[in-house]
Amino acid sequence: MYGGPGLTRTPGVSGIPITMGQQSVAWRPFIFGGATFGGSANLIRSSDFTGNADGKTGTLSCWVRIDGGDGGFRYIYNAGRFDFYVNAGNQFQVLGKQNTGSTTRLNFTSSAYAAGTTWRHVLASWNLATAGTGRLYVNDADDKTENVYTDATIDYTRATHTIGGDTSEAQRFNGVIAEFWFAPNTYIDFNVADCSSTPTASRRIWA
Repeated sequence: MYGGPGLTRTPGVSGIPITMGQQSVAWRPFIFGGATFGGSANLIRSSDFTGNADGKTGTLSCWVRIDGGDGGFRYIYNAGRFDFYVNAGNQFQVLGKQNTGSTTRLNFTSSAYAAGTTWRHVLASWNLATAGTGRLYVNDADDKTENVYTDATIDYTRATHTIGGDTSEAQRFNGVIAEFWFAPNTYIDFNVADCSSTPTASRRIWA
């Protein structure tokens, strides 16, 4: 057992133990140190986060090295109706659905990134209540294709959350995921200066 309540680690996953944020504030994040996933037998699973709630906003940041699996779906993070993965076109994709599970409310894709030895930093945020505020950066380059962005609520509160595969334990990730930080119901606009003098300097705090 690592990190917060209900968090388990599938045997065979190498890397750093996980921690889950337990702050009693709205921006409670899910923080994952890092691990190598082999594309078949490796998976990390958690029950729902303490105090988690559905909402219109979210922010995530992580480092990813894709070692294999080009042309197939590979989940980095999955919670049933909120997903972050590499799709069949080798694009990073952020996808969110409403609580009926039938209608997509958030859908960003990036350029295609083939497997290799390159590390990539992915930074994304969204506020569905405000058009034009969705962000997706890969290695600090604006790399967002906005397919769907609808003022509605995303279903974040699921019984199972996974890293390295989907909740059915299929479509496993092949590579390394590190410094994964996900905060549902928190929006950080990475296109404005925050802690630094320029938007670029503010984004690089995360990388």
